Amino acid sequence: MRKTRIAIGLAAAAALLAALPGSASASPSAAGPPSVGTFKTSTNDVPSTVKRGSTVELVTWYQETSPDKLVPQGYGLDLWNTSSSIKSDSRGVTVSWQDPLTGRWVKTPATYNGESYSFGIEKDSKFLVIPSGYIAHINVRISFASDAYAGTWHIMPTPVDGYGLMNSKGTFLDAILRFGTWPVYAFRVR
Repeated sequence: MRKTRIAIGLAAAAALLAALPGSASASPSAAGPPSVGTFKTSTNDVPSTVKRGSTVELVTWYQETSPDKLVPQGYGLDLWNTSSSIKSDSRGVTVSWQDPLTGRWVKTPATYNGESYSFGIEKDSKFLVIPSGYIAHINVRISFASDAYAGTWHIMPTPVDGYGLMNSKGTFLDAILRFGTWPVYAFRVR
């Protein structure tokens, strides 16, 4: 039963990733590192409405296609409320990530970057190595306390906030992936 659900989830994620405009090429800088592949992402389970006092659990899927392996160096998401006049206040919002190495949930602080809230979990000495073409995911929980701002919120998951590419010999490369635009999802908090 569990294997069937995982297979169905992976098939759904593959279909979502295939339909994304994220494979559109971005022009690499002439002076920058070479682009060796593409990166796609999609997020499941974004509700249309969230009641204050509740928690939403999302799954963000991602895939890279290059001759090399992806080494995520951080995960993130931007979260902002267009209804709030106080853009620098994350009152009532907490974000937790399920660490892909340990399986434990880790609460992360908010960092206001001028237009949205970035949450991330940085990996230290241990890291994942994800083969090209593999559909990986990161789980995130967003809790809205009773004092969180009501109104329209937007979420822009940026799985793999930082990354490296590693060749088959285990050497990190001076290369980049082509990203399309990050998907942005809207929902209402009431």
